[in-house]
Amino acid sequence: MGKNIQNTLLKIARELNENEISWALGGSLLIKLSNINTTVADIDILVDEKDFQKLDELIKKYHFTYISKNKKYATSHFYTITIDNVDIDIMVGFKIRTTNGIYSFPFKITKEIVIDGEKIYLSSLKEWGKAYQLMDRTDKVKMLIKAGITHD
Repeated sequence: MGKNIQNTLLKIARELNENEISWALGGSLLIKLSNINTTVADIDILVDEKDFQKLDELIKKYHFTYISKNKKYATSHFYTITIDNVDIDIMVGFKIRTTNGIYSFPFKITKEIVIDGEKIYLSSLKEWGKAYQLMDRTDKVKMLIKAGITHD
């Protein structure tokens, strides 16, 4: 993990933790922190729906973009912010539209780690494998399968 990405992760983690917002890291950075070699372009964060109001207040201090639901995603609330030139996607109620309906990514903290004294909560690699499959991200799916991470 690059130093800039790590520092940005620590900044946003500190803010979320200080505001008692339940959150979990996902995406490529979750994969990287799980000792699977991948490139990390941004930070993906999932927030528990019960903490939406607290997040909504916190996010106001940033210049953010609110991403509306579209034909591919039905996420309840999706914000993009940039801190120190690192893009951060923050999702509340992450949902993917599929031909079989809507897949709701379950908010669940599966593990917590500490980096430089800051708690970092991790979501499920298996669920990310499933989400990546539904998003047609075959590169990520193959990477997780190669690392022994499978989903139902």
